[in-house]
Amino acid sequence: MKNKLRSFARRLAGTRYFGRFIRIAIAVVRLPQDRDRQNIFENQQLPALLDAISESNARLKTSSVSNLVRSVPLALRDLSRRIKSVEDRQDIPSLNIKALQDQVDVLSRTVAELQRRIDSSDENVVNDSGRPVNKGQSS
Repeated sequence: MKNKLRSFARRLAGTRYFGRFIRIAIAVVRLPQDRDRQNIFENQQLPALLDAISESNARLKTSSVSNLVRSVPLALRDLSRRIKSVEDRQDIPSLNIKALQDQVDVLSRTVAELQRRIDSSDENVVNDSGRPVNKGQSS
């Protein structure tokens, strides 16, 4: 029955001519309930909330300076470690490239030396009979 009465009141509250009067009547009916809710909040919940806030503020005032003194060096050390690791990561690829370039230079010198040895050894090649073979000839 209450649900039907509420839905009827909602429909009437939305009408053009009766809507304003219905909304005022509903507000008058709900006024004692709203006052009870407000009193409960003001008398029970609000003081507990204010106590909790004042307690946390007091704790923050006493411990904030000591916590700050303790936490700043830790944070700075952590930041310096992170910066160092980033710098190390940036140096690694350049070191790898430089090492690879050095290896390529060594290999190219080795190849050039081997090429010279091959060229010089071609002049001293002998065939099965012990005769020297010229470059243009085959055995």
